[in-house]
Order: sequence, then C-alpha cells, then structure tokens
Amino acid sequence: MRFDPNQDGLSHINIYSKGKTELGRQLTNFSHFPIQTKDGKFNSVEGWWYWQIAKQNGILQKTGQLEKLRTCIGMEAKNFGRNIGIPDWPTTNKMAEFQTMFQEVAQAKIDQHVTLKQNLIQSSLPLTHYYVWGTPIKIHSPKEAEWITKIWEDIRKSLKA
Repeated sequence: MRFDPNQDGLSHINIYSKGKTELGRQLTNFSHFPIQTKDGKFNSVEGWWYWQIAKQNGILQKTGQLEKLRTCIGMEAKNFGRNIGIPDWPTTNKMAEFQTMFQEVAQAKIDQHVTLKQNLIQSSLPLTHYYVWGTPIKIHSPKEAEWITKIWEDIRKSLKA
C-alpha cells in the first residue's frame, strides 16, 4: 500500500517518531513512556525491544552493558543495541513468543499512561507505520513490522468494546 505523508492525521495515523500526529508519535517504540514490565522498568519500548532480543539470544549473560537499555529512548536505544551486537529483529523461531511479549508490553504502556490511553480510544483513523525521508520524498513501509500495527489496532478495538 502506498501512503501519502501529507494525509497523516487525515486519512490514517502513522506510528512513527516523525509522524504528524501526537498519537502516532506516542505509540512509536521510540517515545519516552516509562513502562513497568515483568522484566522490570524501561524508559521506552525500544529499550525493552533490544533488551528482550538480547535475552532471547543469550546475550544478557555475556555482557553487563545491557542494563543501559532500561534508560535508553529512541535512536539511542537502537544504536546502543546495534553497537553491542543485538539484532534488530528476533529470530524466526522466537518471533511468535516475541510478538506475545510485545503485546503485553504495548498493553502495559497503554494501561500505565492515561493520556495515551484516552488518545487511542478517541482515535478512529487506521493505524499504519512507514518511514519518510529525503527529497524527493521516499517512503518505506516495512512488511516485517505489520504485526506491530495490528497489535495497536487490536488494543484500540478492545478499549472501545
């Protein structure tokens, strides 16, 4: 599907750190929304994301540096994770487990932040995720991330039920 970034907030909500809507910027893994998870506190879902992939890959036992991911937000978390050798995505054989854990973390983020929860409940435009950069404008909608958008849609649906 081809998205028009000029329609962000009008025909859809782009879950992206540089999205045009407050809700899209809030829902992104990069946003600074501290969350308490069963694995402890993280300042962003992105920090949790890399920490969890490291845990699944046994990297937690190999380095003492990973606790820094609890406080990282945005690109800081992504760059830190990459710099110490954590892959961007869980391995295929761990993907289903990771998606279940992500859903729990996304739900925790909503439950622990009332304003975000209200913003999601009040929204009705389709949620999507794509990156925008350059001149002329380039757009990339990663297929491997479609399940993330679906989780946010499912959470919104359950909140409105």
